[in-house]
Amino acid sequence: MTKSNGTVAQCFVAGRVASSGHLHTDGRNLDSYSTAIAYRIENGQILLNSDRFSMSTSRHQSEAWYACHWGLNPHDYATVSFSALRRATYGRIHNIQILDVYPDDALLKVPGDATVGDRYLLSGVDRVTSTVRNPQRFLCELYRPCTSVADAYNSLVPFAIRIAQVNEIEVQRQGDWYFIATEHHFRRRSRYSQHLSTTSRHYARYSDSVADVMYVSGTVRHPEHRMLRLGNRWWRPVKNTAIASWSGGGGAD
Repeated sequence: MTKSNGTVAQCFVAGRVASSGHLHTDGRNLDSYSTAIAYRIENGQILLNSDRFSMSTSRHQSEAWYACHWGLNPHDYATVSFSALRRATYGRIHNIQILDVYPDDALLKVPGDATVGDRYLLSGVDRVTSTVRNPQRFLCELYRPCTSVADAYNSLVPFAIRIAQVNEIEVQRQGDWYFIATEHHFRRRSRYSQHLSTTSRHYARYSDSVADVMYVSGTVRHPEHRMLRLGNRWWRPVKNTAIASWSGGGGAD
């Protein structure tokens, strides 16, 4: 008898082989057509793929999520962009560990070896500055070991931002960049598309620099975030402390 998609997803969670035609599992992998939508890592925890595909594969992803939600402890599965995770781990995801999940953001540990130490990754969604209703997940590598999702987010805040907040200086954020209000005054130059760094897709309408310190004004744009309006005031951009970051859409941020 043909199994339903929901039954196949439940069999995957239980570690059993099952198939319903286009959704099939060998107990370790759950594939929709030929696309991996869930994977059981070595310690038995499950990673769910948040990357977006066709409508039918999206329904299969929903079945996988419900099977995990009702069949597992909340800390035994996590949702993460597989495309971002493969780039961050060079395709080696079998030994990843889920350390914490809250509410659906996840703190992951990538065990090291004799040459490279343990790495800590945060999988989350920027619900504050994203331009879309259902934004893609991001993945970033943390500069220090963390024990919880809250600790991971806290570690991303640069020291300069903490000082500004203590001194009640206005701070704004767009994605992984913060902007600290300053009292500097520059003559605006007719310059557009000034990227905040050589690897950043954030770009400011106006910019200037003093002693190699950049200041920006006007608007800041990014294809995946709402436009940030800084007005006529000049602001100092400060990147968060992440070692590297990847978006579910495909690029590094």
